[in-house]
Amino acid sequence: PRLISSATNDIAGTLLPQVAERLGLKSGIPVAPGGGDNAMSAIGAGAVTQNRIVASLGTSGTLFAKTQDPVLDPTGIICPFLGAFGDGLPLLCTLNCGSIGEEIRKGYGLSRDEATNLARNERPGSLTILPYFLGERTPNWPHATASILGLKSGDFAKPGKLYRAALEAATFSIMDGLNSLKYFDPNLQNADQIRLVGGGSKNVLWRK
Repeated sequence: PRLISSATNDIAGTLLPQVAERLGLKSGIPVAPGGGDNAMSAIGAGAVTQNRIVASLGTSGTLFAKTQDPVLDPTGIICPFLGAFGDGLPLLCTLNCGSIGEEIRKGYGLSRDEATNLARNERPGSLTILPYFLGERTPNWPHATASILGLKSGDFAKPGKLYRAALEAATFSIMDGLNSLKYFDPNLQNADQIRLVGGGSKNVLWRK
């Protein structure tokens, strides 16, 4: 198939009658070019103007923002992606995000709501988790392993304490990426919003 620029009003064609019938749609609907998951997420989250940053809290974590030009990071921490409109969409991705809390709550047989309610009652910063359960891609440490620091007697009987530390660990990883993003594009220093998407964005405690 021919390549189509998403930065123009060009379309690939229209929906064929036989396909429309299978999908329960009207034939003749314009078929527009698409994009990658994060590029589409940026549009859905309204990050189509500068100074808006999007954080995706999924199994892995991503952080991205619209920029006028591609951002080139020689260290490889920030990926020089392009947005759906052909503008810059510098992106950071961490392997360990929502998966950290999932690892802990499943180990205790808790639902997400149960783990979150227990975590509300724990003091922030009580434990520190180095969250590299899956190794890590940002930074590029594929053989890294996880550690839990600050444990005291009885802490393993407090799943909420561990769960809160997991949310904090994922947040600090993304925060580190935010600093890198702002370093390589100083215009983002004035960013006034971080919009959350992904399954983790439903967690009220994590959003805070």
